[in-house]
Amino acid sequence: MKFQYLDSKINYFLLILIFIYLLTLNIFMPPQADDIQAAISSKDGIHAAIKSYMSWNARIGELLFVSFIGGLSDLTFDIINALIGSIFIYMFFIFIFMRFPKTRQDMRCIVLICFLILYFSPFGADFLWGAGSLNYMWGILLIIIALYPYRIFWNSIFINEIRQIINPIFIPLFIIISFFAGMASEQLGIIVILLHIAFFGYSIKQKIKLPIWYYLGAILFITGYACLYFSPGNAARASMSILEGQFLKIDELLFLTLKEKIDRLSLLLDYSITNIFKAFILVILFINAKIKYPNKAKVVYSTFILLIASLILLSKSGITLHLISIVLLLSIVKYAKLYKIIFVLYVIYLLLCLSGIQILILPPRARLGEIMVIIASFCILYKYMKDIKFINIAIYTICIIYSIFVASEYYKFYNRWNTMLSYIETQKKIGNYDVIVENIFVSKYPNFIDSLLPTDVILESPNPLYAHKFGLKSFRVDDYYKDMK
Repeated sequence: MKFQYLDSKINYFLLILIFIYLLTLNIFMPPQADDIQAAISSKDGIHAAIKSYMSWNARIGELLFVSFIGGLSDLTFDIINALIGSIFIYMFFIFIFMRFPKTRQDMRCIVLICFLILYFSPFGADFLWGAGSLNYMWGILLIIIALYPYRIFWNSIFINEIRQIINPIFIPLFIIISFFAGMASEQLGIIVILLHIAFFGYSIKQKIKLPIWYYLGAILFITGYACLYFSPGNAARASMSILEGQFLKIDELLFLTLKEKIDRLSLLLDYSITNIFKAFILVILFINAKIKYPNKAKVVYSTFILLIASLILLSKSGITLHLISIVLLLSIVKYAKLYKIIFVLYVIYLLLCLSGIQILILPPRARLGEIMVIIASFCILYKYMKDIKFINIAIYTICIIYSIFVASEYYKFYNRWNTMLSYIETQKKIGNYDVIVENIFVSKYPNFIDSLLPTDVILESPNPLYAHKFGLKSFRVDDYYKDMK
């Protein structure tokens, strides 16, 4: 394939364009729910972080949010969050391909990443909502940065290229980043530790000498993860009444009967089904069909493929979908190294799904890591495709159209929000501090936001937070209330 290299200015232009887009949408999404609480708690600084660690959430993103970041002005946070989101997208590409984008295909790959994030990920919750951004998107970026030296190291081993990975001057910074990356995510953290163990075993088997920074980074990451997993806050959350019967301790899992373990595993995989996973299986099915397309009985074979595709689309069984994935991937791994890489990524995805075995049901915003693994698979598959003009144009066109749709939905919400604020101020002027408003927290965009939103019950969370923010005695929404002008 002949690559068309780009002027570096175009890459920077795309980065700036992504930043402007994210900044605009951040502005269109005012602080919601936990963001309001963080703005209040941030006045206590480090004490708020300690309280969170001891009683609620020990992730490094949450500790930063409740002690400092949450207290920033809305515009300041919007700028920082948009910048982090832009870096996340580019760093994700760099982690996969170990270089800054430099070809036209690279630029299209970045655009593809943007579209897949908008369409398949909990975008509003993880890129715009403050609490979700720091707990998930910021945390995953920290893990990517901490793992990047390992990515370079093992690539240099596999291609027999001896090089210095980390300048000794930066080792202290690297181990600090590794420690906090360990505190970034319960689900991703345990998978990173398993990968560290696997590569350490491989290094022993192949008699590969590991540098000192390698050990220090891994040890500090594991230490950080231990500080997260065994924190009093995590224990407190696990013991909450809403998790009774849903969350199980390790010893409780081990003492389940075989049938109970199978049932729990089945439920876990059912709950982990996402649209992007089904899209991934369909792509692998298409690759299988293309590789093994017969010279005879073409109609029968095509009908069989359509039946399998229908089963994938209609199935609600996680075990069924994963079995289909495994069979399809194992049937093509022998044809190219590319498919072996995709199979490894699938295994990582499956492990991420299984990592939720203790809590069983994860909110969509907590699945960003799983979704990014599938997006990485799509990016790699695209990079190995033939340069087909129709597909290239389609990537730009679909991304632009969908981006406009998403922006329009957030713009509509922003206008409804401002109308609501004006209405609340009008009510306060006439002495009404018990305000009912139209339910504006709805959108045609399916990934609008994934958080607790105001309800029609006055004392139900997060209504009291909104009442505090607006200076009211009480606040609630009503789906049938249409007098807000």
